[in-house]
Amino acid sequence: MSEVLSALSYALDITEGQPQGHAVRSCLIGMRIAEELGLDADARSSLFYALLLKDAGCSSNAAKICSLFRGDDLRLKRGVKTVDWARFSDNLIWAVRNVAADGTPLGRAAALVKLGLQQGTAKQIFETRCERGADIAREFGFPEATAEAIRTLDEHWDGRGQPYGRLGEEIPLLGRIVCLAQTVDIFAATHGLAAGYRIARERSGTWFDPEVVRALEAFEGDGVFWSRLSADDVAELVSQIEPPDRVLYVDDDALDRIADTFARVIDAKSPYTARHSERVAPFRELASDAASHHEKLDGSGYPLGLEGDAVTETARILAVADVFEALTAARPYRGPMTVDVALGELEAEAGTKLDDRCVSALRKLVGAGLA
Repeated sequence: MSEVLSALSYALDITEGQPQGHAVRSCLIGMRIAEELGLDADARSSLFYALLLKDAGCSSNAAKICSLFRGDDLRLKRGVKTVDWARFSDNLIWAVRNVAADGTPLGRAAALVKLGLQQGTAKQIFETRCERGADIAREFGFPEATAEAIRTLDEHWDGRGQPYGRLGEEIPLLGRIVCLAQTVDIFAATHGLAAGYRIARERSGTWFDPEVVRALEAFEGDGVFWSRLSADDVAELVSQIEPPDRVLYVDDDALDRIADTFARVIDAKSPYTARHSERVAPFRELASDAASHHEKLDGSGYPLGLEGDAVTETARILAVADVFEALTAARPYRGPMTVDVALGELEAEAGTKLDDRCVSALRKLVGAGLA
C-alpha cells in the first residue's frame, strides 16, 4: 500500500501546485517528528497514511478557486502556502498581487471587491478540501485518526486556522504534525532548509504546537536525513519508515478501489470532467489490445514479449498503424520519412515482427490515397 500511494501522491503534488515529491518528503519529515515525540506504532501508522494522502481532497476546490480568484488554481495554491493568511495585512497583500493577475486594472478591482463581499468563502474552500480528503481516507479503510489528521491539517495552534478554528489541543496531535511537516517542506523546497526552520520557529505558538516544533528542532543538525530528502529516489525511502508490524498490503480488488478513487480525485478538478475517467474505463475490453500495440510476432516487442497467436488481430493492426504514423511524422531528432521509405521499413519486418496481411492492407490504402 505504501508503494502504491507514495507513487500516486505525485499526482496530488501536481494538483496542489507543489514540486514533485512534496507529499513524500512531508511524510518523511512528519514521521521523523513522530519518532522524536515517541508516538506508538498505531499512531505512527495512522500518521504515515495521513501524510501520504493529505492532499487527496485538493482537487475538489480547484474550480471554486479559479472562479473566485480568476486565475490559475495551481499558481494560487502554491502561493497561498507561503503566506500567513491568518494575518490580515499579509492576506490583503497576497490578494492584491494575485487576484485576476492577468486581467485589466478595472477587472482586477472588480474581482477584489467581489472577493471581499464573499465572506466565509475561504472557510468553504478549506472545508471542501479537508472533508473530501478525510472521506477518501475512510473509503480506503484507514482508521479515523488518519481521517481526522487530514481533516485538521490546516488548523492552527492559536485557533485562527481553517476551516473550524480549533484551538490548541482541540486539534489532534497527528493533524498538528501534518501541518508543520508540509509547511517546512514547502519553505525548504522553495527557499532552503534554513527558511523551513525559520518559519517553524516564527510561527511556533501561532500556527504550530511549540512541542511539535521542538521535536522538529531535535534533528535540525542531521545532515544525512535532510540530504536524503533531496535525492532523486526519495520515494523509495517511504516504505522503510512505515511501522514494520503495521505494513498494509493490497490485492487486485484493493488496487481497483484505489484506481477508482484516484480517478475521481483527478476528475473532481473541474465540473466538466466529472466521471470522465469512469466513462473512459465502460471501454475496458479495449485495454488489452491497446496495451499490446508494441508487441511483435517474434516476441521481441514489449511490455510482455507476446509472440505469435498471443498477439491479437486488433493489436497487429494497431502495431502497423502505430509504426507507419511514427515513421512518417516529424521528430525532434529527424524529419518525417517519405511514404515509400516508411512502407519499405514496414515490409522489411512483415511476416517476422509485423503481420504481413496488415502491412499489405496498408500499402493498398496508401495506393488508393486513403492513408
